[in-house]
Amino acid sequence: MKGAPCVVSVADHTGWVHLVCVAAPGLVPVVIARRRVTLIDPGLPRQPYEHESTAMREDEANALIAQVRRSIAARTSDALTRVVTELAGSYAVLGLAIRKPPFADLPETVAAVWKSYRLQCAANGMLYQLAICRAARQLGLDVHMCRRGEETSWAAEQLGVTLREVEEFVSRAGRPAGPPWTQEHRRAYAAGIAVLAAHARGRLEIGRPSRRKGPERCCSSARPRDREPRGTSRRICQAICPISPCTFQDLLLPCARGLSEICIHISDGPERAPNDNSPDPLVLQVGRLTPP
Repeated sequence: MKGAPCVVSVADHTGWVHLVCVAAPGLVPVVIARRRVTLIDPGLPRQPYEHESTAMREDEANALIAQVRRSIAARTSDALTRVVTELAGSYAVLGLAIRKPPFADLPETVAAVWKSYRLQCAANGMLYQLAICRAARQLGLDVHMCRRGEETSWAAEQLGVTLREVEEFVSRAGRPAGPPWTQEHRRAYAAGIAVLAAHARGRLEIGRPSRRKGPERCCSSARPRDREPRGTSRRICQAICPISPCTFQDLLLPCARGLSEICIHISDGPERAPNDNSPDPLVLQVGRLTPP
C-alpha cells in the first residue's frame, strides 16, 4: 500500500463523531484532516434505547432498534470509506483508534437491555461504537481500543516520553491551526499517535527538531541571521503546514501536505533615533519558506 501510514482516531457521540486523521510523513505526528460526521439518517432517534423504545411494545421496540442499526451501519460505512478514499492519494489508512465500549456486544432484543440499568445507559453509545469498529474491519483497518481518559498515557508509553510531553504536544506544539480543538480532539489525537507509533516507518518524535548548521534561512524575503538589518524585531511566524512553525533557529521540516509553506514576519523596522517617540512602524514580509 502506497503513501505514508495514517490512523483515523474517533471521538464518538450518540449520533455523530469527530474523526481526527493522524500521520507522520516526517516522523513528527500531524493532524492531516479532521471532520464532524453524522452517523444516522435524519428523522430517526439517536438514543432509542433510553427514550423512544421505552414507551413501545417489545416487538415495536425491536423493529425500531433494527431500523436504527441499519441506518447507522450504512452511514458509518459510507463515512469511513469516504475518508479512506480521499486520503488514498498521499496516505495509507492502516488503523482506527476508538474508545473502548463498556460491553463487548449488545443483546439481540431490547428486553435483555432493559434488564440491566448499566447496559441501558451504555447501549445508545455502543450502537455507534460497534458500527464504527465493524465498518473499519470491513475496510481492512486494524482497530485499537482505549479506555476513556487513558489516551495520553497510552501515547506516552508508545513513544517512550512523559505524560507532560504528550500533553504539551497535542495541546500546543502539534495542534492543527484553527478551531475547534477541544479536550476530545486532543484525546483522539493522542490515541491516534499511540496507534500510529506501531505503523510508522521509524520512531516518532514529538520533541523540538534539531538545529541546522550555518546561516538560517526562512523566507525568500528574509536575510540570513548574520546579515539581519539593525534594530529589534519580532518574528510571528505562521506556517500553513502544522508540522512546525518557522522560528529561524530550528530545522524547517518538509510540509506534510506536499504544499509550499508560507511564512509571515512582522518586524519593528530599522533602528530609530533615541528621541523619536512615534509609534513603531510595522513591516510585513510574506514569502515562501526556503527548505534546507
